[in-house]
Amino acid sequence: MTFESKYTDEKLLSALEKCLSRAAIPASQIAEELEGNSEYVKKKLLELEKRGLIKSKKVGSSWCFRPIK
Repeated sequence: MTFESKYTDEKLLSALEKCLSRAAIPASQIAEELEGNSEYVKKKLLELEKRGLIKSKKVGSSWCFRPIK
């Protein structure tokens, strides 16, 4: 059985980079990285968003954050 590659390595890597640039990380994961309380971290991240330093979006019941490019 032969496998035909539909996408070049470069196209796949480029698509990955584009997706990563739009990715948002849950506050709970950031709190885990800091070994801190997720509610406190979420509150502080929302404050950073109000100051225009990051972006946020709510996904389900979780707040997710990403840097501003």
